[in-house]
Amino acid sequence: MKRRQAEDESVFHEINKACDATRKKYKLLQERKHATDKALNDMWKPVVTPLKKWVDQEKAQSSDDQTDDPGTSVQHVWKSFSPKQLDKVYGIRALSRGRQKIGSKLVFFDQDKVYIGDDVYPLSKGLLELLFKKIPDEKLINDQDLKHYKEILLKSNAHRVQNRLSGRLRTSNVPKFRLISGNFWE
Repeated sequence: MKRRQAEDESVFHEINKACDATRKKYKLLQERKHATDKALNDMWKPVVTPLKKWVDQEKAQSSDDQTDDPGTSVQHVWKSFSPKQLDKVYGIRALSRGRQKIGSKLVFFDQDKVYIGDDVYPLSKGLLELLFKKIPDEKLINDQDLKHYKEILLKSNAHRVQNRLSGRLRTSNVPKFRLISGNFWE
């Protein structure tokens, strides 16, 4: 009888140890998930914050204008945004520690401006389309956006192989390449 009781206590003790170990492991996993979420939020905050602000402004403006045309709504553009639409060749790409780059230049977003290297450009729907999407919506792009994008490509060497001034010009089959090629480099 005492032997049976000792075995039961031993099993009970082992179960308690296993429960404690499981609790500790769960707590560690939760902390790691929280740290990962925080790191991702910190990394994309410079991009997401101005876009959210812009979407809110567009939402307010579109409700004032009583227009629901999804073709011109910024909300529609960014709602349909997916990783497959990102242009990692001629556009902005994410780096470690929350940094972004286009070509050889670091990129920072602040309110209604984008800092690329030492240059500052005003954010517009068209410029964001050109900076991020493989297939930008040409209806949103104006001549000023193309001018700024051309300057950005030339200064960052994003249009050259290995982003070097001495690199040959990149070629591509994506529609964005047709938009920026031709007389663009003259």
